[in-house]
Amino acid sequence: MNSISTDTLGGRIGSELKRSGISMRELARRIDIAQPSISKWCSNQAVPRVIYLERMAKVFGVSAHWLTYGEHASGRDEVVIRPRPESSETIGLSLTADSAKRTFGTEANKLSLFTQESDDMAPTIRSGSLVVINHTINKVIGSGVYLVQVGETKELRRIQPLVDGTLDIRIDNPKRFANEIATDDKIVILGKVLSTVSVKHIR
Repeated sequence: MNSISTDTLGGRIGSELKRSGISMRELARRIDIAQPSISKWCSNQAVPRVIYLERMAKVFGVSAHWLTYGEHASGRDEVVIRPRPESSETIGLSLTADSAKRTFGTEANKLSLFTQESDDMAPTIRSGSLVVINHTINKVIGSGVYLVQVGETKELRRIQPLVDGTLDIRIDNPKRFANEIATDDKIVILGKVLSTVSVKHIR
């Protein structure tokens, strides 16, 4: 019997069904979805939502990252970057340990997700956007967007070191322009923004 290509998401789902001996009907029952959806996923006619990818990964004993992207064939060295413990967010970013290091340049346990809740940094980072924070950076190292402590809250701010040693701290939103000059001992840096995370809801 011909092997199933794992170059696509549907191919990887089909390959895991074959390897595990689980039928589409049984998989549908285990992840609580209608069987026709499984068939559409296997034929690449539709893309499963994240919650179903995670459920399938658990059933198959592979990582959600491998199932989604097909990298690192064993798929069993998965790490999940999540918000810091004090956050109420439940979303996580699933990666392998190697890809976390390769993509973000540091260990996964030094990273977290942060949800921007205001439009202060629009259009660069819009309200509701998820960003990846590198917490190994706790001082200003070059220009960039940093997570800072502002009173009792945590905010994103663009910070640029000036030639006199002070820091230009501002927001990106041109409609709400505001900036201040501060010294590095007057600001608490919690981390630096590495990237935004695109989240697309599939129905």
